[in-house]
Amino acid sequence: MLTATNAVFEKSVKVPDPIISVTRQMNLIEVPFYLSYCVVPGLDPQTDSAKVCQDACYAISDGSSLLMSLFDGHGEYGEEVVKFCVAAVESLFFKLKDKLGVSRI
Repeated sequence: MLTATNAVFEKSVKVPDPIISVTRQMNLIEVPFYLSYCVVPGLDPQTDSAKVCQDACYAISDGSSLLMSLFDGHGEYGEEVVKFCVAAVESLFFKLKDKLGVSRI
């Protein structure tokens, strides 16, 4: 856990370690690049205790297109909804590209 101090408000804040942390090399139109993303769980501001993180981020590329998504889960079923959305978005990405006649590289 990282502790950061805000000089303006003179308050220290504990920042939890990421639950998802990804760095990978990808190619887009034959140009290599690095993509990094992470999900950091929130803290309950009243108790400074970690909350259950229901969020996810996702990136997919087929070489000619790149889709990056952030899913912000809430409520009793937030985590299940986020997992469903990640799977649905990946499926739709390729189905819609195929339907529109966009070729994959």
